[in-house]
Amino acid sequence: MSFRPLFCLAVILAGCSSPKQTSKPGSPAQLLPAGWDAKAEADKVMAGLIKTTAPEVKGAHDAHLAIVGDRAFVISEVNERQPSENASWSFIYSSVSIIDLRTRQVLDVLTVARSEQAFTNETLPVGSCFVPRIKQVGPQTLRCWFASEQPGKRQSQTYFRDLDLRTLTFEKEIHRMKLQTSDGRSTCSRNTSMPMPLSKASNANQSMRAFTFSITSRNSTGRLTSPLTTTSALRRLSAR
Repeated sequence: MSFRPLFCLAVILAGCSSPKQTSKPGSPAQLLPAGWDAKAEADKVMAGLIKTTAPEVKGAHDAHLAIVGDRAFVISEVNERQPSENASWSFIYSSVSIIDLRTRQVLDVLTVARSEQAFTNETLPVGSCFVPRIKQVGPQTLRCWFASEQPGKRQSQTYFRDLDLRTLTFEKEIHRMKLQTSDGRSTCSRNTSMPMPLSKASNANQSMRAFTFSITSRNSTGRLTSPLTTTSALRRLSAR
């Protein structure tokens, strides 16, 4: 039987994650208490794992999480054909699993976007819906980002779509992510924010890959920042 990497949500036990300190005052602090049984504690964690992907999913990767109240919203890139992941697989799509943290049950799995999906304002091109991210941006709104990719054939483009927490439904439109750079505001594709002739790239596909960005909190100055990365560079940009 082939290995199928499916995402799980772990319930970490307090006794496992926060061992009591047993060192005496003035002595070097001990990371673990005496008699710590690593396997037993690991078994507790493994016993608390639950599967969050849909039953038909065979490959999953690059998950991100947002917790609102007693629910967890896990976004990931998935496919229903084979294990693993690859940006060139156009059958990879992005989905959100909704988990009740009290019962540890999966309440629903929603599709964020997939190749060639038609929205009221735009139809996605052929390509994978890759490296998704999720963040609460309002009292009743979760925002889901993903990159539409087709390496070697076109520039990638990052989109976002909002989920209404009251109805647990997505808006019918999709939006191109915007970046504020020194050259002004532009759509979030690598060629608009970091132009590079293909002849200058170490690999032609690298110049077409999308940003992979991390959702972060406000920094020490109170400004919201988000670090973005590509296969060849890291820049901190103000992003919508």
